[in-house]
Amino acid sequence: MKELLCNFYNRKEDETNPDGYIKFVDANPYFGFNFPYCLYIPYNVDGEVDLILCGLTPGVSTSLNEGIEDAKKQAFDRQIPPIFRKLCSEYGNAMVIPLIPRFPGLYTSYYAKNVRDNDFSLVKKNREKGRVNITDEELVKFKNIDTQIVNMVEDAKRLIYEAGYEYDDKIVTVGYSASAKLANLFAALHPGLVKMVIAGGTSGLGILPMDEYEGIKLTYPIGTSDVPTFDLEEFKKIKQFYFVGENDINDPAMANSELLVDYYDENGHPVYVRDAEGNKIPVKDDNGNIKYILNKDGLMTPYFEIGYTPEQVTFIHSVLSSDISERFQKQKEIYDEVGVDATMKVYPGTHSTVFKNEELDKDILEFYNGKTLVKKLD
Repeated sequence: MKELLCNFYNRKEDETNPDGYIKFVDANPYFGFNFPYCLYIPYNVDGEVDLILCGLTPGVSTSLNEGIEDAKKQAFDRQIPPIFRKLCSEYGNAMVIPLIPRFPGLYTSYYAKNVRDNDFSLVKKNREKGRVNITDEELVKFKNIDTQIVNMVEDAKRLIYEAGYEYDDKIVTVGYSASAKLANLFAALHPGLVKMVIAGGTSGLGILPMDEYEGIKLTYPIGTSDVPTFDLEEFKKIKQFYFVGENDINDPAMANSELLVDYYDENGHPVYVRDAEGNKIPVKDDNGNIKYILNKDGLMTPYFEIGYTPEQVTFIHSVLSSDISERFQKQKEIYDEVGVDATMKVYPGTHSTVFKNEELDKDILEFYNGKTLVKKLD
């Protein structure tokens, strides 16, 4: 197998990655993708290959070329969690990693609503402020990102076949934090192409497979009322595993609130109280409720401009919960009610330390191998 791979790549063994080869595939607009992707094939491929799709969360870039180069540097070794790499190196599976840049106002790795809607107004505003140097012609390349990723996957299947291997036509999507959202959302947008999702750090914000909840219309990325390609029956066929740290407070749906001030500096600027992870701490009322800042319509206002609308943020905090662990529990309950095959577990740790759990690694491997995990989320 190793000799076959070396012949395919027409070079000697890859010394920088002794378990297999990393191939950077150039953008190919003819095949339907405007950005390169990384294809990893381990030496121990034997029999049918599972193709694993894993997104990146590259740094915020100021130009297209800088963004692509940064994504290449992040690929596979530097940013892919070891347990996801292990799914390849130990089980003989291939991994495809889209190398799509991220800009101020264009959070591609999260596949936020404005990205899906091909709405470039925010990145254009940042261009006017001098924060990003990108032309309208270059922005066109970012249209229909999820379709481009589908085409990257199909191109990777072609390369795997040319290397002499068979592959399962349905893929596995994996990710953590922002790329976990991509793993979950890609499965909802293209349920017929996915057989398994393994994702962590989603903040309890997995897409709800329904058009409305308790009479409230749910739009992407909260729900599916505006996702014409969504197929609930296909989505229910996907095996899904989600995990979160019990002390994870990383919340992309954070709403603006009054914040605890430690002191004011010599210029009169507030210095805020922060938690152990560096997050600002909100002010709470006598009943322990966060004091949110509302807009003129009485809705909560999103802290991040690229994630959710005021209506969506208000729904998340008032219906699902402001507490991530409770929100995670609520998502599990909704998935169970609808009949989605999802395992959801909470582990010790924060957003940045949850991967230190050996039990998490064990559970992911057992889930992938088809074993039923005993300790599901209660």
